Amino acid sequence: MSLDVIANTMRRDGPATYGITGSAGVGKTFAATQLAQTLDCAVYSADYRFIGDSEDRRLLLNRKQERSVQDYKDAANQFNWWDWGAILSDLDDLQSGESVNITKPYDRATGKHSAELVLSAKQNVLYEGAIFGPPYIVNRLKKIFFLYVDPAVRFQRLMDKDISRRSFNEILARFLITEYSETQYYQNLMNWAVEKIIFIDGVTGIPCGKPPLPSDVFIPLRVPPRSTVQ
Repeated sequence: MSLDVIANTMRRDGPATYGITGSAGVGKTFAATQLAQTLDCAVYSADYRFIGDSEDRRLLLNRKQERSVQDYKDAANQFNWWDWGAILSDLDDLQSGESVNITKPYDRATGKHSAELVLSAKQNVLYEGAIFGPPYIVNRLKKIFFLYVDPAVRFQRLMDKDISRRSFNEILARFLITEYSETQYYQNLMNWAVEKIIFIDGVTGIPCGKPPLPSDVFIPLRVPPRSTVQ
């Protein structure tokens, strides 16, 4: 994917905090890493402030499903899985020229919290995440680069990345839950900040029209093991 459109926009619009978003598997992290090298900008991932870890999330969803389907749906909404207050504070510090010290950032590659991370302030900050948080965070962003890739392609990318450590059923369940949450969030984001969003084809890097959001997303329910009692 060419990153020229994003890089040129950031150069033209000057120092600020920019956002790069898109559904799971779209290539946000790769794009942000490449842009950091090209533009010497600070990359801040929303996932640094992810609450809990992958195992915590799995146990939470299991407990909520045992209680009720509605509780499970509420828990599966990933909007509630990040510490938005901490993210806002971090972004404000970076914008004001202060470094940020995160004691136990979440590591997406391992699904666990890792060692201390220190982010040095730069003139440009690139905020990367599938979900950006409430309007008071979105309002801090000068422009939002929304990457779009067909869901089938994104799912295959996630399969290729995770199949060595997760089963097919687990990868599919995680994908469906993230699609459910992200679709709900993007409907709101496009109402809050559509004038800031530049939609970009995540394969070519060429600007595109507003992508379709699926209308038939759903979340999977865990099927309990069959009882052996006769």
